[in-house]
Amino acid sequence: MIVVKWELIGVKCVYQEAGMSCKTCGLTRAFTAFLNGEFQLSQHSFFELKIILFFFVQFLARGILTGWLLVYEQGKALSYIDCVLSSIFFIYSFIELIF
Repeated sequence: MIVVKWELIGVKCVYQEAGMSCKTCGLTRAFTAFLNGEFQLSQHSFFELKIILFFFVQFLARGILTGWLLVYEQGKALSYIDCVLSSIFFIYSFIELIF
């Protein structure tokens, strides 16, 4: 079991310092809270949740698909399906940053 935990040292947003709106403010704090087991939906936005879920699902999917491809060597179709589904999930999760 791998446990990841770190303390957040005062990193300031350059956009906020300049008085501009920033779509990613609080994302590092949300990731840190999630990794420390302190994530509460009431304190974080749906946008932050989508991005955290994207990385979590991709992390699990890489392990599962790698194991599957090592056991069953018929992985070309599975690789294409994975690529398409991961791309769609990426666009859904990051659409607010893309446009």
